[in-house]
Amino acid sequence: MENKNNIKNKNNLKDYLVISALGLVLFSSIGYGEIMGVANADIQISNERSAGEIVDDATIKSLIKTKLAENGLFTNVGVKVIEGRVLLTGKVKSPLDKLEAIKIAWVQSGVKEVNSEIVVTNNTSSSAAQISKDSWITSEVKSKLLVTPNIKSVNYSFETIDGVVYILGIAQSQDELNKVIEIARKIGGVNKVINYVRISK
Repeated sequence: MENKNNIKNKNNLKDYLVISALGLVLFSSIGYGEIMGVANADIQISNERSAGEIVDDATIKSLIKTKLAENGLFTNVGVKVIEGRVLLTGKVKSPLDKLEAIKIAWVQSGVKEVNSEIVVTNNTSSSAAQISKDSWITSEVKSKLLVTPNIKSVNYSFETIDGVVYILGIAQSQDELNKVIEIARKIGGVNKVINYVRISK
């Protein structure tokens, strides 16, 4: 019969192997770069926005998207939120739809400012090719920002619609903001850059 110490050691080994296996699965599914990105994001967030502020912004965005869905505007209106400042983008068919989207944003608790770049047009859909191109542009801007020294990419949010890049966020200085805008402008396919960035005091 095994003594209690042997049984305990085997149980500890079993627990260790299970935890290690789970860790390996998590690591392989997320990837080293993403894990390091999360770590870096945590460090950067602490410099500008607290974790609580980021959660608040995510909650505001979720509430707005839910209400947009209830009003049939979910697929037409994009939402970005930083520091309670909301940027609405997209295309709707009527001025009333645009006003409704803006009203939905304003009535949410914690919203300090609403900026609307919603366009009223009969053609509310972009081609699959344009949507793909817009997505690529947004990814390129984010990628280039990540490798740009002395810029905290976590402090910026981007949306691209029909080649127009919208930027919302917090810049450490006007020089930093100028660099971010220049990065976006140099991406192939970008027609215009619209800036909603606050300069940090």
